[in-house]
Amino acid sequence: MRILARYLLARFLGLLAAILGIVLTTLLITTLLLDFDDVLDPSRGFVWTLVKLLLQIPAESLRTVLPISALAASLACFGLSARWLEVTAMKAAGISPLRAALPVLTAALVLSGLALLVDQTLSVEAARALSRHVRGDQEERVALGRGSFWYHSGTALFNIQDSDPDRGLLHGVVIYECSPEGRLLRSIEAQSAAVRSGRQWLLHDAIVRSFDLVQPSAPPRLERLAEMPYALAGHSDLAVADASASALTLHELRQFIKSRKRQGANVDRFRTLEQERVTEPLTVLLFVLLAIPLGLRVEDSKSLAVPALQGVALAALYLFARGLASTFASQGVTPPAASIWIVFVAFLGFGVWRLVRVPR
Repeated sequence: MRILARYLLARFLGLLAAILGIVLTTLLITTLLLDFDDVLDPSRGFVWTLVKLLLQIPAESLRTVLPISALAASLACFGLSARWLEVTAMKAAGISPLRAALPVLTAALVLSGLALLVDQTLSVEAARALSRHVRGDQEERVALGRGSFWYHSGTALFNIQDSDPDRGLLHGVVIYECSPEGRLLRSIEAQSAAVRSGRQWLLHDAIVRSFDLVQPSAPPRLERLAEMPYALAGHSDLAVADASASALTLHELRQFIKSRKRQGANVDRFRTLEQERVTEPLTVLLFVLLAIPLGLRVEDSKSLAVPALQGVALAALYLFARGLASTFASQGVTPPAASIWIVFVAFLGFGVWRLVRVPR
């Protein structure tokens, strides 16, 4: 049994590494061709574009590619075993396919744990590095404090309470403009801001305080404006509160949620994001669990085509159901924690049910 376990485990991990490498390479080349305008841009070029794409892999792509690759690897691993009559030989030797699948399921559980670790370390740092690389400002920093996001860009500090990137709106915006020596020149407080373009905001209900550096003791000059255009000079739109939340660790995200709740703000969207971040690594285990019974069915059909299509359909159905649950939860229609986990547990239960029903 140990030899069989090592054999199946080595095949699964080898297939996973090969499929993951092929998918990431294909994704890299395809994205490079789609972003070929950046390659031809004199201010950016091939190296800038390649660095951007390489950062996107751990920051964005790996979360989706790893579970899909695990699904394909487990399906191929057990599908080939069934097609080559290895599963039939197991049964003849009194070894249950369920018992043979345990090492692969254990490996999938370990991979889920590693995926969570990578998501909290490498992916977070890559997302922050990608943000700085795209903006072209290596000094820009994004931090979290007292339930809001702080952006340091050049000599300006931006504080944003919340954002709605789908509508291009920011809420609770405070801007501090400083001199090169670090002295405060002007502060702007706005109830909200509409992002008109990459470098132009329209502030609503703004309070502007201007300070005289020549006479520091003089009171600031106060202006109240219903609307105020604000140009961001060479910086990007900074309308990335959601992106920044995605780039936070789970601990930072939970601290942010607690701070926002103390302020009486709605945190459904961020609680939904928190549950998504927790369940995403576990998708590796889920997809392997769903794929193993499909691979074992090849023993009867001798064809990998139909189980492969069924595997793709199950993965697509799960991602659609999770996306739908996420939408409802972020809008406050359903409880954020329950919605995401109900979908995950339902598919996990379906996978266990299919696996225990495999003929022995």
